[in-house]
Amino acid sequence: MVRLAEPVRYTPTGEELVVIDPEAAKWGTIPCTSGMEIEQDYDDVRRCRRIMEEYEWHFDGSGPYETPLPPSIAPYREVKRFISLVLEDDCCWEWKGYYDYTSCGSHIHLRPRPSALHKRANPDVPGIEGDPEYDHPPHVAYEDVWATTYNTLVEVYPWILPLFAAGGPEVMRFRPRVTHWAQFNDDRVSPGRMRERYLSPGYFGHPYLAVALDRKTEAHILTIELRLNENHPAISYVAILILNRIIRRVYERGYISPKLALDPYRRGQLYRELEEAVARSALDDTDLYEELEATVRRFVDRYGPIRFEPGREIPRVKSEFRSYFEIFHSIIHYYTDWRSPVEYRVYKLYAARGNPRRNWKELWHLMHKPAKEFCWREPPICGL
Repeated sequence: MVRLAEPVRYTPTGEELVVIDPEAAKWGTIPCTSGMEIEQDYDDVRRCRRIMEEYEWHFDGSGPYETPLPPSIAPYREVKRFISLVLEDDCCWEWKGYYDYTSCGSHIHLRPRPSALHKRANPDVPGIEGDPEYDHPPHVAYEDVWATTYNTLVEVYPWILPLFAAGGPEVMRFRPRVTHWAQFNDDRVSPGRMRERYLSPGYFGHPYLAVALDRKTEAHILTIELRLNENHPAISYVAILILNRIIRRVYERGYISPKLALDPYRRGQLYRELEEAVARSALDDTDLYEELEATVRRFVDRYGPIRFEPGREIPRVKSEFRSYFEIFHSIIHYYTDWRSPVEYRVYKLYAARGNPRRNWKELWHLMHKPAKEFCWREPPICGL
């Protein structure tokens, strides 16, 4: 069952309010429910009595110890509750994207919210009766909502990759073999195919893709799984907000998803080269930011600026860019609310090309330190 939340307001610490946009004052504007997996080393988790008691843990098939954070349209409270229990037990650990080369993919799961009309028209869709409703226009079909959301995520995820990486002990990077567990995909899905295949009660699938339409078993409902994510929940929470804000603005402009102005071959080539940059950084222990910057520079030198189709840009982000950090910074700049201390802190870390793992102690206090009393250790940024 998805948990709902009442509208909330800012407090001096910023701990009690997260809004979808400055002008939005209620959770009803969040277009997707979200949940996430926590995958970490058993030896780290077992020291924390409270989370061992409060959450149901099991060993994932690939090795790490795992528990889900339940789906919600108020992810702040779910994430903060988990972190608060760790702080109360004084058992913070160095958050890892991997240990002993075992991957810890703390995947994010998103599920677009249906309207009341969608529920009446699609009673056969597994889980739809429990989804919180969203105010979609009557002419927008349920499959249009899903296709728009999925296609938006496919277009956006390559440009916010650093938000998903937990970092390494020395350099910013993903977990080894990340592209085995989350292969880069550039496929778009039409509303018709979404309806016929993926929203069908008979669909089951658990593809190892960066953006995956995931329904493991009959007991599960369909979600859009972001399998690249391995980051600490406090930063994953901000990534969820950023994606929800982008999706909402896409809905508002007529459910027209972003789309790169590249032919299928060049599009596939760009995604493959970004995937290779991520894999190279992860396996060779080289800086992720530098690998992504160099990859986009080479692509631009060969083919010119990377462009989105007219009217199909990422909302609020310009349609043309020449460097990776140019678009990454634009997205985090426009889609974090600086009135929230938590979001501003995350923005400042990534604007400075920081490495979360080099700040692992600070991550646990990201949601709890009062405004102006938080510091990142590396790079040293204080007064947040």
